[in-house]
Amino acid sequence: MKFFKKFDVTKVKALSFDLDDTLYDNHPVIKRAEEIFAVYLQNRYHLPQGFGTDSFWSSMKLALGFKHPEFKEDVTKLRVHTLYEGFKALNRPLPRGMKEAEELVAYFVSIRSKAKVPASSFKLLTELRKHYPVAALSNGNSDLKISGLFQSFDYNLRPSFLGLKAKPHADLFNAYASMLNIKAENILHIGDEPYSDVHGAVYAGCQCAWLYRGFAGDSLGFSEVRVLPQVALSNLCELKELLNI
Repeated sequence: MKFFKKFDVTKVKALSFDLDDTLYDNHPVIKRAEEIFAVYLQNRYHLPQGFGTDSFWSSMKLALGFKHPEFKEDVTKLRVHTLYEGFKALNRPLPRGMKEAEELVAYFVSIRSKAKVPASSFKLLTELRKHYPVAALSNGNSDLKISGLFQSFDYNLRPSFLGLKAKPHADLFNAYASMLNIKAENILHIGDEPYSDVHGAVYAGCQCAWLYRGFAGDSLGFSEVRVLPQVALSNLCELKELLNI
């Protein structure tokens, strides 16, 4: 545990957590989900081998994000439109259009939500909820019911649920504070990502505990830090010490 700014535990009235790479290792989950989904598309639509490569879908996603900046606030909507427009560009338009694209993405989400959440994360959340309300504050589309984390949170805030801007914008942090009728400074946000989590929390006025390099040590480090959090954690277990629990 390393402190960069004054941390006032007496101000903490609520906790918020990022999900992916904070409470579990998300890299293998996403990799597996993308591989399964690619095979599924190929088999369902009888696509030739290599038809619609990773680079094709990536460039399509970037182009749509540039043309429709609002899609960047909702990763599910962005994936839906990427599939819809991508199949059109490949001269294989989806028979049922956008509805079919939505169903495809729902299938993808069901796969990407099958994270192997360790018992230690469940135990920590259970202990923390005895002292604070705890919210999931994520830009992602992981389904908490599928991952098993649904009962571990008091609140589940996503841009897609509330029509708000994604982290690092302050919207989710402010919404959480409003729900509890507290100030942003009364929230301690825990996350791995230097920009969306640290930058977002600090500029929203929250206190921030940065899980340095993430759950599995694969997240971005100091080279991507734009503002300093109150504290950097080497592992989630240090939270109990930080909060005097």
